[in-house]
Amino acid sequence: MGDANFEQSTEDLKLLNDLRIRTYSTHILFARRVNVYTRRLRVVSFTGFVVPSLMGSLVLADKQWATGSVITLSAIILIIQFLLSLWGVFAKWDDKLSKAMSLQIQELRIFNESQKLHAFRNTLSPEELRKKMSECWDLENSLAQDEHSQEISHPEKVFGYRSALHHLQISCPSCKKVPLSAPQQMNGECRVCSYFRLHF
Repeated sequence: MGDANFEQSTEDLKLLNDLRIRTYSTHILFARRVNVYTRRLRVVSFTGFVVPSLMGSLVLADKQWATGSVITLSAIILIIQFLLSLWGVFAKWDDKLSKAMSLQIQELRIFNESQKLHAFRNTLSPEELRKKMSECWDLENSLAQDEHSQEISHPEKVFGYRSALHHLQISCPSCKKVPLSAPQQMNGECRVCSYFRLHF
């Protein structure tokens, strides 16, 4: 990056901000998915561990009076674990977790690069900035098909968008406000940045 002070066009700066918003919003929604699928898989593993532990504790304690209650509780937990495991297999939680982690990392890399461009935008000539932005956009667009196959919901898109506006301190083009927070659900008036409900 040079020391010269260049003035960038409004159009180029808007394109750069669009890149920053898009990459951060996509990164954060996949980061959320990683947390969701990780929790679900941990619950499946935990319920599979609970039953043997309960039965083992009962045998070691030799408490005859507790046998019926523990067996009933163990059976319930086993059924829950079986249903969760079945749901996880059919919903492909492992595959979705792996894909979400991959896309999250790739989007974060592009976002970090766009942040560098934004930080040093005045030291780059307009031609250099456009060239580097074009490279970032090419990388971003190359992920589009993979991301589309992950069926991103509208609430997730709004959540990601609001998170990006909050993180970058950029005002929403609809309500003209900078989001003060990025919760998991909102019933705000602005349909662009503050009306969504995510499921866990």
